[in-house]
Amino acid sequence: MSNLSNEAPISETESPEKRQTSSGVMLVTLLLLIAALLLTSTMMVHYAIQQQDGNGQSIGAQLAGMLDKGKAYSSQFKGAVQQKSQQEEAKTQTAASKAVSLFSSSAGKKVKWPRMALAGFGRSTDGDGGFAIINGDQILPGQYAGKVKLVEIRNQGVVVEYMGEQKYLTVDLQQD
Repeated sequence: MSNLSNEAPISETESPEKRQTSSGVMLVTLLLLIAALLLTSTMMVHYAIQQQDGNGQSIGAQLAGMLDKGKAYSSQFKGAVQQKSQQEEAKTQTAASKAVSLFSSSAGKKVKWPRMALAGFGRSTDGDGGFAIINGDQILPGQYAGKVKLVEIRNQGVVVEYMGEQKYLTVDLQQD
């Protein structure tokens, strides 16, 4: 036997593995540690707030001032965002009312077409491509001559569209 320990040797029935700490003791110890940490951190925060900077102003007062500035900036930002959203809503309402008035004013009225002269047109043999010369501009199907869109090229003329209405044009053979 070793002379290093003054304690009696542990018998087989009293091994350290068999000695267990109760869960209640462990729970109380854990709660005491958490309480000590909370108390320590609270004291540190309190101490830091009470400290003064070089100008004699407490850090707590500085923090309060920064919080007030943050609140002021936040309210200014909120106001700017609300004003911007109100402006956007007003623009949307204006655009919608213009569209409704344009639709209602054009409904039931005959469209006044701009002056157009078809000088010539050409069509490919497969019927997919072609061109037209309207008011001196050579355009392809889907393109515009002014505000008039070339829709289709047929055998004897072309179909154009203006403000939702379509018209069939033929070549004007009169000479000025």
